[in-house]
Amino acid sequence: MRCGSGPAQLLRRVEAGETIEITDRGRPVALLSPLPQGGPYEQLLASGEIERATLDVVDLPEPLDLDAGVELPSVTLARLREHER
Repeated sequence: MRCGSGPAQLLRRVEAGETIEITDRGRPVALLSPLPQGGPYEQLLASGEIERATLDVVDLPEPLDLDAGVELPSVTLARLREHER
C-alpha cells in the first residue's frame, strides 16, 4: 500500500495493532507500529530484559552483622554522593 494513497487507513491499521514496513523504492526504511503498552517496567518484562522476582522480600535472609566500626553501606553511599547535590 502506498502511504500517500491512504495515511488515515494506515493509521487505523496501526491502531488495530499492526506493524507496517515503510519502503522507499522497495527498500525498507522505517516501521510504523503501535506505541508500547504499559510503563517502563512492563516494557522491560515484555522484551525479556528482566524477569519477575520469584521470591518475596519476606523470604530474604536476615542482614549480616557488621564488625564494630564498619560503616553501613547506606552511610557510605550518602557520604560519597554528598558532592553531587
